[in-house]
Amino acid sequence: MSEAERNTTTERYGSLHPKMGDTYAYTSSREAVDAEFVHIARQVHAASYLGEGFIHDEAIEDGQVAADIDKARGESVTYYVGFDCQAEAFPVSTLRKIAAEGVGGVASLPGYALCEDALDDNGKRLLCTAEQAGRPVREISAFGHIPEVPATAGYELLRHIYQEAHGSDELWFFVMVTKKYRALLNSFGPQAVQKVGDEITLNDERIGDVSLTPCVVDIETFLDDIQAGIATEEVPARRRRMAASLQIFAEGLDPTTLSSEVRETLMPEKSFDVHAYTSGRLAPRGASEWEQPPSFDAARPVDVARLQQLIDSGEVAQVHDYRSISGAFETGDTPSTGRWFYYPWNQSLVHFPSEQAYYDAIHDRDRTIIRPEEQARRIGKTALIAGLSVGSHIFEHMQYAGIVDSYVLADYDTVSISNLNRLHAGMPQVGERKVDYFAKRASELNPYVQQTLLREGITKASLEELEHVPNILFDAVDDFSAKALLRRYAQDHNIPVVMATDVGYKSIIDIERHDQRPTLPFNGRLPAEMVDAMLDDELTDAERMQITTRLIGLGNASIRLLDSVNDPARTSFPQLEVTAAQGGALATIAARDILLDRRVPSGRYVHDARKALHLSSDVTFQEALKTLSTFAKRRRT
Repeated sequence: MSEAERNTTTERYGSLHPKMGDTYAYTSSREAVDAEFVHIARQVHAASYLGEGFIHDEAIEDGQVAADIDKARGESVTYYVGFDCQAEAFPVSTLRKIAAEGVGGVASLPGYALCEDALDDNGKRLLCTAEQAGRPVREISAFGHIPEVPATAGYELLRHIYQEAHGSDELWFFVMVTKKYRALLNSFGPQAVQKVGDEITLNDERIGDVSLTPCVVDIETFLDDIQAGIATEEVPARRRRMAASLQIFAEGLDPTTLSSEVRETLMPEKSFDVHAYTSGRLAPRGASEWEQPPSFDAARPVDVARLQQLIDSGEVAQVHDYRSISGAFETGDTPSTGRWFYYPWNQSLVHFPSEQAYYDAIHDRDRTIIRPEEQARRIGKTALIAGLSVGSHIFEHMQYAGIVDSYVLADYDTVSISNLNRLHAGMPQVGERKVDYFAKRASELNPYVQQTLLREGITKASLEELEHVPNILFDAVDDFSAKALLRRYAQDHNIPVVMATDVGYKSIIDIERHDQRPTLPFNGRLPAEMVDAMLDDELTDAERMQITTRLIGLGNASIRLLDSVNDPARTSFPQLEVTAAQGGALATIAARDILLDRRVPSGRYVHDARKALHLSSDVTFQEALKTLSTFAKRRRT
């Protein structure tokens, strides 16, 4: 999908919202109504079938499956598309429904014509009897999801069209790739997805080594067929999977439209037995992008069913249940207490207390120092942290302090080996985006915290696209343009800025209260024309050195720091973990008082750890003279 198509899709379908706890949102149309929508559906179909290996590149024409292969087209076809609303309405799944009466009857359906010779007598009788009785017969085709998303995208779409058709007396006819047929068989059972013929293969070099299986789904009896399959299924894992599907597909339907047998199956309180699933799981996957961890309410039957489905998918490598830990905060907890969160980056399923109970447990020892009414002020507040070197320490301290409940993290860089002297990361994280790595750590500490990641860093566009204006900004970036953009944004929106700078063993905290009164950027340390040049990113090397000197202040530079600057072999500013952590802690303490509306004036605050501990100088008098002389000569040249 091109950038222009992506923008158009966002504009047109960005207002869609998932239903009933689904991950994705869905809509439908026909070619005569919305040709552009149909084009999107066909693109998703092509991407899905390519990703599954069902077709080869030669089968694609103009981003779609060639028309002589993809025959499910025309005015009788309704196209469905699922969208990922958290990714700017990105299309992820699709399928089609073809009305038999619209193409001249059952025998004229594309799938029927394809596999007519393979259909058994029962299959033909089912379809012909339904047609003769005036039942709506619908062929389901082009069912799939793009490779970048889990099978949930397709599964939810199927649920969507089932519930849309519930009560319509439709009979669905599938001619699907056998691999997908088997997946549906495992989820719903052979009674609900009835095979009605032999597998067939297609003699076409553009199509992969796949076979097709004809089957029928009776919408009128679908849930009852699943329930009957559960009663006769002997394999426990498959029985659990079918029970989860029954729960999920029935959620939201009018109970009076369900049979008494189905209602009785759904009614008993279900719980999730964590201890049955703690062994024999897959190994965790490698590094991936952060995403908000999916959550499951342990007291909600449909979420319990989704948990069951997740477990049975084999995607869970390890399970952690806080109730089994000695000294857990809550007592008398049951499997129906709290929420389960799934971390896809390490395939962990973790049980947490409810949000308020978890927050209270974490801060139980804080409550006399930071009173409950002060802790409650965090709700609805957002902090933007730009730069995740010193900024990563600010982020960690802010989380431990529980000062806000939402974060925006901005950094375009990845973890490098040279970062490992100050970031809380290791060699397995080298090469991973900083924002993704620290967002994962944060979610594992508190999955209730909301996060927005600016993977391109601080730019004019990334700031303008923020859904909500943050309550406080932290500047821990090296890029001068980003520093200036943060000040412009803070002035426009009246937001306080806290800048933490680590200089040797000194931490410099600069506070700008743009929220209180008009305040000069950098508290006036830089002239306006220099700030404008930073905004335009038009700086010479000499100007960059001048800005660095003005922002840090020569008086704050230690002799060893100047010695490092004098070394032409060094291309980066020296930084230490102890100072970065110290700066993060000081910035967090200042931020708490700012957000509690206490008196924290604009200004510069310097903490010298060596001086506070009354330590002796770490250089001799002669070394100091030599370093100062070299630095002075460099500045003159």
